[in-house]
Amino acid sequence: GKLPKDQNKDRRFEMFMAPEYGIRAMIKDLKHDIDKGKNTVPSLITEYAPKFENNTSAYIQKVCKDLKVSQTAKLLPTKNTLQLLVHSISRVENNGNFITNELFDKAYAMI
Repeated sequence: GKLPKDQNKDRRFEMFMAPEYGIRAMIKDLKHDIDKGKNTVPSLITEYAPKFENNTSAYIQKVCKDLKVSQTAKLLPTKNTLQLLVHSISRVENNGNFITNELFDKAYAMI
């Protein structure tokens, strides 16, 4: 689902043929990180939102609030946790959640 490099108009970020492929990539990345021990909101978000580009502390606080967890809570890569993370990250990155539950489910079914 990833666009070939010669079709990618954004050289910094990957681009995908359809939203579900990008969401699938995010789910796989989050699941992989959690499985490898990067299993707290701060450890995940510092990768997505480096301090030189973002207000990382506010980002972390927002995601923790959305997930209703503390910053030290150990996350498990369950479908529910991954869905909450994807929705929360989407809200912060896009100033609104444009990922429906149906779209998430379509992406999740591909992993």
